[in-house]
Amino acid sequence: MEKEVDDLKSAIQFVKSRGYQTIGLYGHSLGSLICLKSYTSDIKTMVLSGALTNAMKYDWEQYFMKEQMKELKEKGYITIQRTGTWRHTIVVDKQMLRDFEDIRQPELLQRVTCPVLIIHGNNKKDEEELLLLERSQRGMQYLSKDSRLKVIDGATHSFLEHLEILKDLFTRWYVNHMS
Repeated sequence: MEKEVDDLKSAIQFVKSRGYQTIGLYGHSLGSLICLKSYTSDIKTMVLSGALTNAMKYDWEQYFMKEQMKELKEKGYITIQRTGTWRHTIVVDKQMLRDFEDIRQPELLQRVTCPVLIIHGNNKKDEEELLLLERSQRGMQYLSKDSRLKVIDGATHSFLEHLEILKDLFTRWYVNHMS
C-alpha cells in the first residue's frame, strides 16, 4: 500500500510542478485509503466512495483461491493473472493484506483538514459496504466540519447500479469546493 501512496504523492507533485494549485482527489474503496494517506495541505478537497476509513479484518480465503493462499504463505505474495485488460499481472503482497487491519481511524482522519465527501451504499445484501459505512459514520467526528457523509439508498460497494447518482454527487461537490 505504501507504494501506491508514494505513486499518488508523486502524481500530486507532478501536477503542482505543472502549475496546478487547486487539487482534488477521488478514491474508491482501497483508493480512498490511498487518498487519505496521501493527504497534504495542497489538497483542496476529496471525494471518497466505498471508503475505507478504519481497520477491516477480511477472511482472505473467501477472496482468493486455495492456490493463491498457498502462494501467499510460501512466497509472501499472490499473483493474479488477468486477460483483456492493459495490466495482465497483479501482485498483491502480504503486507498490503495486513495493512487493512492496521488502520487507526483517528490518526488517519484527523490530519485531513480539507472538506471530504464520503459516499456509501446501504444495500442490505452487501455486508462489506455496510461495515464500511458504519466505520465512516464513526469517523466523521475526526474530519473537518465541512465534510459530509452521503448514503445512496440500495447501492452496493461497486455502485454499478447507481453510477449516475454517484457522478452527480461528486460533480456538485467538486464544483462547490474547487472554485
